[in-house]
Amino acid sequence: MQFVNNKKIEKMGLPKGRTNNPGGRPAGKPNRSTEELRGVVQSFVEVNIENIQSDFDVLEPKDRLAFIERMFKHLLPPPLTLERLSEEDLERLIESLKKKHETVNYSEMTTEELMQNLKRIKEES
Repeated sequence: MQFVNNKKIEKMGLPKGRTNNPGGRPAGKPNRSTEELRGVVQSFVEVNIENIQSDFDVLEPKDRLAFIERMFKHLLPPPLTLERLSEEDLERLIESLKKKHETVNYSEMTTEELMQNLKRIKEES
């Protein structure tokens, strides 16, 4: 609770990790609309695969690469970077690294090295 000009001000919202609907959709599970849309797109591709392939075959090489690049953006998850880590994961990474390797200077590690360590830490826990 905070006071501004002698008036009580309460923070809005819930603390991180808490919800008003604990029986709701679990974290990481896509909603039904997303699942249905993916099913529709998959059905469309399956039915039209020959047309898609023939259209792809007549594209110029640079246009083929552009098509492939656009498809990968939708099919592959984006790479995990330090900027995209939650505060909780970042704190967990730092604490775990400090405990296991007190002599290592983490400020000299590359982002890739830090991300590999985080992946290993998550697999261990």
